Amino acid sequence: MDNHKPIKILKVKDRDNKIKLPREMNSYLPQMKGEVIMVVAPIAQGKCLCPNQLVELKNSKKKLKDIKIGDLINSKNGFVKVKNIFHNGKKECYEIFLKNNTKIIATLEHKIETQNGMKPIKEIENDYILCKTGYTQINYINYYDEIETIDLEIDHIEHSFFCNDISVSNSNFVSNWFLNPELAQGMFDTIYFLSNTAHQDDTSRFLIDEPNVIVFDDLNSAKVDDIIDNIIETQKQYEKKDMPRIAIIFDDIIGSLSIHNSKAFSIASRARHYNILNLFYIVQKFKSVNNVVRNNITHLITFAGIYNNGELKALEDEFSSVGGNEGFTSLYKREVQSKKYNFLYGNLQTGKTYLNFDKLLNSNFTNETE
Repeated sequence: MDNHKPIKILKVKDRDNKIKLPREMNSYLPQMKGEVIMVVAPIAQGKCLCPNQLVELKNSKKKLKDIKIGDLINSKNGFVKVKNIFHNGKKECYEIFLKNNTKIIATLEHKIETQNGMKPIKEIENDYILCKTGYTQINYINYYDEIETIDLEIDHIEHSFFCNDISVSNSNFVSNWFLNPELAQGMFDTIYFLSNTAHQDDTSRFLIDEPNVIVFDDLNSAKVDDIIDNIIETQKQYEKKDMPRIAIIFDDIIGSLSIHNSKAFSIASRARHYNILNLFYIVQKFKSVNNVVRNNITHLITFAGIYNNGELKALEDEFSSVGGNEGFTSLYKREVQSKKYNFLYGNLQTGKTYLNFDKLLNSNFTNETE
């Protein structure tokens, strides 16, 4: 285990001025009673690079994995300082070959700079891509492998740098969940956001700037265990009736955790005891969490982009109530799979399944549909 100091948790302030709950949420949304929410988002997360690729320093080149905080690396804005380094676990990566004979190995979610600004690789079609030598286009893309990945945070307003001489970047669902007054805005005294990429994702900036949000990054299993311990100790300082209402978000960090004994998983069976009203697990593959989490899931949200039939079958086998008589796989393919911003929401407590929270697709207890 790493030899490091326990991570200090900020205490909730102004308990006498507790945030008032907004009007009652719609009956099919989580009612803030220790809910364990799994979000399977295969195309929404994972902006990562292969660690063996080269970045340019003033007098040499280094592999990404050898870069250190404080190094000055080349970008379109000159040499910029590395502010943070994120080890993001194993991700499925692709080789992107450009017409000028350069290439980069990255997840399809990683952003590359085009003439129209930063775009995820998967959304680039005929755009021109900025390289150190000028603009070019994608020639073709090949699947590479599932590998350990890395990313950098740059201390510059534009958050870009050249990797293999290609200019790369360093409102998502979670931000919308916690900031939307129709969903969960104002329901929490403190939100703990555990994410190795929170500061790199422009769509997260509105959430992490909220005064009641505490962000942790540069995470590994030991650090996450310390964070969970400190959250629990902070909650235990209060009588049960006075415990702060909190949420914990594990944002695509599962690859950094021990699958067998991480406290990020074991807390799923004890969330109610510490007034953890929402416990979010955001993953690319649902079996990346262990049985403790899967046995305690109360709400399942699956986004577009799952094409692996084995993954779909596993979801259907484990969550048979989501999909009803039609079945999860059939319902998912029809309503969500290729529709970029759609998702299925399955409330495992009520037996109801919705499209994007607002259209009832299935109810296991009534004949009600919309």
